[in-house]
Amino acid sequence: MDPADRALVEGICGGESAAARTVEGWVRLAASPFRSHLGADWEDAAQETLVEVIEGLAAGRFRGDGALRGWIWRITARNCLDRLRLRRRWVQVELSEELVPAAEAGVLGELLEAEGRSRLLALIARLPRGCRDLWREVLRGRSYREMSRIFGVSEGALRVRALRCRRRALELAEDEAGGNAKRGATP
Repeated sequence: MDPADRALVEGICGGESAAARTVEGWVRLAASPFRSHLGADWEDAAQETLVEVIEGLAAGRFRGDGALRGWIWRITARNCLDRLRLRRRWVQVELSEELVPAAEAGVLGELLEAEGRSRLLALIARLPRGCRDLWREVLRGRSYREMSRIFGVSEGALRVRALRCRRRALELAEDEAGGNAKRGATP
């Protein structure tokens, strides 16, 4: 393995922010040709790739047969192409007014909105402390730049953390929905 690549891998595994920024820059550069095609999904594709690369480096999946940068570019291109292929399968449906639920008026609408807020807060309370802190700042309307200063991590690392927290929240919500469906099915 090239000594510079070895140093970068060791830096990633050691949690060095400079190494993480370098790898993040390579991922974003490799994903840039897909930006216009992926649109709003581009940022998610780049973050998911960054997570996969960092986890792969930590697990020793990079054997050093070639350049680390080339390995990262191949993973990035594969992930972006997979996301584009997945988008081709999506069926775009134009929403008509009858398909969009009207906002409930009056007391019922306020109760439903309050119930949604309380469910969200209960879900956040079940998350690990780091995720709770992150969600608290998100709900306050803070940007990634502001939150990176608060938490003392780079914006890229914060985006990866936010992606993981979002996935964890979705898992908890799905578990809760599955549990509610099971409870409703039994007499």
